[in-house]
Amino acid sequence: MTATQLPGLRRKDFHVAIICAVDCEYDAVIFAFDEIWDGLEFQLGNAPGDHNKYKVGRIANRNAVLLLLPGMGKANAASGAASLRSSYTEIKLAIVTGICGGVPGVGTDKELLLGDVVISKCIVQYDLGRRYSDRFATKEAIEDSLGRPHESSGLDRDQVAKEKGFIAFEMEAAGIWDRFPCIVVKAVCDYADSHKNKKYQNFAAARAAAATKATLEAFPFADGPSQSKQISTFDLLSPTEAILDDQGNVREKLKNRRKLLEMLAADHEAQKSFNPKKVLGTCEWFLRDQRYRQWLESTTSSVIWVSAGPGCGKSVLARALIDDGQLSTNPANTIVCYFFFKDGYDRRVNSHDALSSVLHQIFTKDLGASLISHADRPHKNYGASLQNNFHQLWEILVACASQPESREIVCVLDALDECCKEGRQDIFRVLEPFYFGEQNRAISSRLKLLVTSRPYDDLEIFFDSIATAKSYIRSDGDDKSEEIRREIDLVIDQKVNEFGKDFGAEHRHAISERLKAMESRTYLWLHLTLGIIDEKRSVYRKPSSVQKLLSRLPSSVFDAYEKILSRSQDEEQARTLLNILLATTRPLTLDEVNWALTLHAKDFTNRDEIEDDIPR
Repeated sequence: MTATQLPGLRRKDFHVAIICAVDCEYDAVIFAFDEIWDGLEFQLGNAPGDHNKYKVGRIANRNAVLLLLPGMGKANAASGAASLRSSYTEIKLAIVTGICGGVPGVGTDKELLLGDVVISKCIVQYDLGRRYSDRFATKEAIEDSLGRPHESSGLDRDQVAKEKGFIAFEMEAAGIWDRFPCIVVKAVCDYADSHKNKKYQNFAAARAAAATKATLEAFPFADGPSQSKQISTFDLLSPTEAILDDQGNVREKLKNRRKLLEMLAADHEAQKSFNPKKVLGTCEWFLRDQRYRQWLESTTSSVIWVSAGPGCGKSVLARALIDDGQLSTNPANTIVCYFFFKDGYDRRVNSHDALSSVLHQIFTKDLGASLISHADRPHKNYGASLQNNFHQLWEILVACASQPESREIVCVLDALDECCKEGRQDIFRVLEPFYFGEQNRAISSRLKLLVTSRPYDDLEIFFDSIATAKSYIRSDGDDKSEEIRREIDLVIDQKVNEFGKDFGAEHRHAISERLKAMESRTYLWLHLTLGIIDEKRSVYRKPSSVQKLLSRLPSSVFDAYEKILSRSQDEEQARTLLNILLATTRPLTLDEVNWALTLHAKDFTNRDEIEDDIPR
């Protein structure tokens, strides 16, 4: 709900009335409005003799007038509706919203729980009849839906409900139905028996207000002169029935959606947090880059690729952009989702795993719960296999981004190079026509994509073929190398200071300066080097040992790996194992590693010779 500048409207421009009987109902509806035009009701004024007090605003794209009746009951409702009719002559639909008493229906398909919303199909005016010793008879054949108020006997309630098929009791609709086309949207706050109390009234009122807004969104009429014809009761039947169908199936739908979310779920937060947080003052080079700024400020779908070799901090950058809210100029109107690929980890190497996780984040962050509806039919058609159907998942994502009223969706795919080759090809096949095709779908959607990866050949070929210089940032290029090294120096200072008591201030300074003097410093080199220092830092506490440490620090990533291998008790076998792992196309099991290490060092000419050499 927001207060905005008053629009230039007249009373005849209001086509929807929402009517409440008690304060908690009225307050809940106020919060459901998209806009409240405070003061406009006084400018519009009332017709002579109309003493009602109104609020006016906009809800579900309708100009609406909200009326709080002077009290509960049919008489107050009839009087208030008559006055409303005299002032707002173009009302096409009145919704009586709020709280009601429900018929429990325990053990039946009509069981009602506290807070369940009841939407009228018809109304029975229960006080237009007589109660006989064995039955109830109406004076008129008015087949309406909700019944007489203040049923305080459970036995009477159940008897009347059984006779007429009631599911709820309320007090105002019978006084309004003959003034306007009218439906009732009320939530159960008690069971209309001797246990009536006010404990659940606020909860039920809020549920009814939300359902009222959803109901308005379902009706096929719009504000404006082209739709000035008043809706008849029969015109309302079809959309009302559709709403009732949804009401009847709501538990099944919620059950299916819970299954869908469980199927799509991944521990995306843990995957992101596996990467270290940025050090204060780092990643600033990226925030200043004009290509990033252009992507950030774009109001349409767009893609940007950030590429660099190993150990240049791409994943740290991706995490920082997410954590610091640097992926949108309007965070309140943006859904940010992400996936961190990781080779060798279950459910982190396939394209469909990425989209499953992304959709789960979108659905759980969509407070209006409207985007998940795009997955209902595919989930019904494909069941559990939807999780592995990349193209169906992509279509759901595009549908979410194309929904007119949806928020902007920003998706980060980190380390795309660690996605399996088939998965990368899947992604290539959908990105090119979406963002850069002749009839690209990006025009009518709001899906912004940030991809990080190493500059592998297939990735460079793909992005070079579709992207422009404005959508490609090489973070380890010559134009960025000096900025990256300055930021690595900040990380060096922080990490070395974390050694604390193991080194004095003078020695920590000496280590920092020595590390910062290395020409080929990258994040990967620093990570490996700090690991070497950390493993034996207690050995290097003496001043003479510190000098030895400074002389032995690796000068490059390759030097760091050499020093790590040399620490092995069997350096030759360690090197053999490393060569084997580098040559494999997938992670090996322990048994497979054992077999590989037992093979004799000789040339093999065919598969049979290799198998003959494996011990059985």
